[in-house]
Amino acid sequence: MDPIAPAAVRASGSIASAIFGRNRSVGVARIGSAEDRAQAYHRFMEAAQLCTSTMFEYFMRRREATHPSPLRQPLWRIYRHWCAEQARTRMFQAYAELQAAFMGIHLCAPPLVREAAQNVMDVLPRFEERPDDYMSVFADHAMGQTEFLLAARHDLAYNPKPWQFLRKRRERQYLKEVKQRYNGILDGTVPDSDALREELRRLGKER
Repeated sequence: MDPIAPAAVRASGSIASAIFGRNRSVGVARIGSAEDRAQAYHRFMEAAQLCTSTMFEYFMRRREATHPSPLRQPLWRIYRHWCAEQARTRMFQAYAELQAAFMGIHLCAPPLVREAAQNVMDVLPRFEERPDDYMSVFADHAMGQTEFLLAARHDLAYNPKPWQFLRKRRERQYLKEVKQRYNGILDGTVPDSDALREELRRLGKER
């Protein structure tokens, strides 16, 4: 056997690997893979949570600034308007990040996840449409995020398989505890805010 042949084969294999893998960086998920979609879903959920929090803060600050203050001091009124403007700036920054994350969802996600993400985005204009009812809009947005999470879990096959008995049992136990807490909030046995309790009752009637 020619001693040069094995070296030539190894060299040709190295060249082929370099050609086909030159655009694939080490540690970077392949576009459209489960890892790539998981990163996009995580970014969207994080951006949605931040955007909701900043919107909630802005409309709360704006309501405080526009309502009459018991302290009739000009400096206090100016300070409240300044806080509202600062919250408004943070809201715009968070919304821009959410829009970028939403485009990432459309880049790699299947239709089920894209629809759930669109439902999350559709709730945001209601903050401006119903500024005095931002608590209920906040609850609607939280429900939209939960639906998106379930759709993402389904796409990434995080749901238990039929043969995973222990995992299915833990899933059922968790859902049972969540349902008990939900009923406890409605009954008043679990301490929680009155606004959340009324909102859960309203959502239950609409269903």
